[in-house]
Amino acid sequence: MNTTDPILATIAREHLLISTLETRRADSLDFHDVAVWQVEAALKAAFDAGKNAKSHDTIDLEISEAKFDEQFPLVRNHLNPNATWGSGEPGGCLFETYGEELAFVQSQDPRCVWTFMDGDDGQYVASGFHFVNRIGYLVSTVPLPDSVFIEVRILSASDDDGAGIDVHKLLDTRRQVAVIWSIEDVQEMRHDLDEDQSWQVLQRCRKVHDCEIGFNWLLIKTVADDLFPEPSDD
Repeated sequence: MNTTDPILATIAREHLLISTLETRRADSLDFHDVAVWQVEAALKAAFDAGKNAKSHDTIDLEISEAKFDEQFPLVRNHLNPNATWGSGEPGGCLFETYGEELAFVQSQDPRCVWTFMDGDDGQYVASGFHFVNRIGYLVSTVPLPDSVFIEVRILSASDDDGAGIDVHKLLDTRRQVAVIWSIEDVQEMRHDLDEDQSWQVLQRCRKVHDCEIGFNWLLIKTVADDLFPEPSDD
């Protein structure tokens, strides 16, 4: 191909680790080995990009959590008494990304659906139904006006200087858990990588990992070898 859609090119770089979609007429450059979870992530990203493509007259707004809570009251998750995103009352408002909770979200007015996501610069809520980097879904009682896209940044203790923060205690308040991977773990698999390279591997793993397979040693090794091929023994 002579020209490449910039959105597809970005998806290829971020999810498939392919630097360009241009045909270069060389097997070593035009054929790539990719993991199935990378393909799945790329397909979801492409679907999400197409589904959420906005017209030129769409209004983009970023509002605070307080303004979001005030303007878009949320439906409580009646299917899961242990749901998070609560306000002190029994049960929360966050719906899962699978099963009957997902089916309930999909049955709602699309203008009332919001996606809670994890991005490169923190967590946020975006209007609409999204797949990539999703944590869960919210349903508001008030529909979003047509031709409006809203994003809500979720502030956390990490927005401060980070000193003295117990990550697990912070997650406990939201009834969430996390397994922490570090650059030392990457260097256990690849002793030749420095700290900056190991950090690049971790960041890439976070973007391409499959939620059904998980973040594991095989993923770290695969991504590390893709980003920084080991020197041959020759």
